[in-house]
Amino acid sequence: MRGLTVALLMSAAGVAHADPQAAMLRDAPAVSPVLTEHSAGLRCLGGLIEQSQQTPVSVSVRDIDDTTVPVLNEERRLSMGGSFVLHTAISRMETSKVQGVLDDTRTGQRQLTLSGAWTQDDLFTGEKGIGIRFRSGNFSGGLGRRTAYDFVAGDFASSVNGRIRLSTAVGVALPRRGNEAFLVIDDGADGANVGFDKRRVQGVQMAQRRILEAVALVHLSDYFQIDYRPCLQATNATPEAFAGAIRRYERMPPAERHAAVRTELARVGFQTSTSPPRTWDSGSATALMSFQSAHKLPPTGRHSPILFALLSTMAMPKKT
Repeated sequence: MRGLTVALLMSAAGVAHADPQAAMLRDAPAVSPVLTEHSAGLRCLGGLIEQSQQTPVSVSVRDIDDTTVPVLNEERRLSMGGSFVLHTAISRMETSKVQGVLDDTRTGQRQLTLSGAWTQDDLFTGEKGIGIRFRSGNFSGGLGRRTAYDFVAGDFASSVNGRIRLSTAVGVALPRRGNEAFLVIDDGADGANVGFDKRRVQGVQMAQRRILEAVALVHLSDYFQIDYRPCLQATNATPEAFAGAIRRYERMPPAERHAAVRTELARVGFQTSTSPPRTWDSGSATALMSFQSAHKLPPTGRHSPILFALLSTMAMPKKT
């Protein structure tokens, strides 16, 4: 009996010893995914790709070892690829038409290969010292000081069957002072220059993530012949509003969705028809196709959560 008592006490002690660990695991905060404005842009593009008539593609990623940085500058520069982030970016498109694969994987689908590297400059560039800035009308200038930036730049290319399809230079400029940072995309065409809140960046690593997510956005847009700018601009300027519009659309019954999309189309200058607002007729579909064509989106004439979010976050056209 005494042995049984000791055993029970030891068992109880063991349970008591394990309880704090179990409680700690139970009470641990949930791990949130690492998201940027471009993460929402990828979901936006994925929704447009899903509606397109293009055939699916598998995407492989190859890192390029960048050896252009002098040895003496190793303490201030970092050059590397980013296949891990690019694969995450591809998965965030949430479309069955884009599948990430390993380099040595062979699939029956057409294969697109992404490759590249970035270079990070840890030292702020520009003049230091006290100065003043002034603005008069459309002219602005400064005396005694230029804005200093920490710049992270990446060069990436996509290829099909060994032939280069698109080469891009993508960079993020983080100012030493002020809260507005910039994403700069040179895609050989119009490119893009988008400002965003520096306080969202949370360090150079998040700037690198923004670059790689923008790379996935631009190169997959090129492959599917869809303009990435509406997704980039809408989600970058108001990521919360974009996500909120998707949730609102998904909660609406079909008739309310028709009315909401038609209202937004009219607001941005694409009048639908005189039919009852809670219906979706040929005039409504034609207006939506006009909007899609004007913004280089697949002209399906069918609305979706992504299209409603794009319409909802788009500014009204300026009067001429």
